[in-house]
Amino acid sequence: MIVADDEIDFRIPFPVEFAIGRTPLSAQATNKVAKEDWKEVVRKCASDKIAEVREQYFLDDRALMATIYYFPPTKMQGDVDNIVKPILDAMTHIVYLNDRHIERVVVQKFEPGLAWIFLRLPRHLKQPLKWTSQLYTFASMMTLLGGKCCEHQCYRD
Repeated sequence: MIVADDEIDFRIPFPVEFAIGRTPLSAQATNKVAKEDWKEVVRKCASDKIAEVREQYFLDDRALMATIYYFPPTKMQGDVDNIVKPILDAMTHIVYLNDRHIERVVVQKFEPGLAWIFLRLPRHLKQPLKWTSQLYTFASMMTLLGGKCCEHQCYRD
């Protein structure tokens, strides 16, 4: 959708970035109430973040990518890929119409005691990497422009 210079753009301005100070629940969690509570936390964080920049907005069908950074306080139990679906599902109808608009997902865990070397540190990771005693989940929605996106490069030391 192209918006003329004199028109107001009511689409969500991406990226939408937020941090959550809780342990994410796995898609395989058996406690349905806890899983719904977790999704509600994600929904509220996403809604609050969008409300900071837009009072009213329309969801559209832009191709999106999601980036999730997980900072567990101890070695993670379970697989990191299991935390993705509840987060993406929770943002449906808030950040995008349907999660089928997500064309790329990047998920990264940063367990304590492991050294990471970043070739280029993304600006949104500078603060979370300083946190030592708290748990954060970071989600970012960015539009894919022409099928291209820039991604940070990092590797374990």
